[in-house]
Amino acid sequence: MITDRAGILSRWAEHFNSVLNQVSQFDDTVLSEIPDWDVDDGLLEPPDNAEVARAVGQLSPGKAAGADGLPPELFKIDCSTLTD
Repeated sequence: MITDRAGILSRWAEHFNSVLNQVSQFDDTVLSEIPDWDVDDGLLEPPDNAEVARAVGQLSPGKAAGADGLPPELFKIDCSTLTD
């Protein structure tokens, strides 16, 4: 058992070197077999009022405010102002 700090760090370095520095055996030709899918342009559209109302309704009360500093309860008070 290794007990000194330098020995422990050296062993971790040895472990990760052996785990992470493997020769890749991935066959790049399989990438050409992946089908191309059409882009869903509907995702570019802003959400409609019903979708916003549904999302606000699913917010859990008592959670911390997000990056904007606004708590979820604020949106639940009057969701219609968000969707107008």
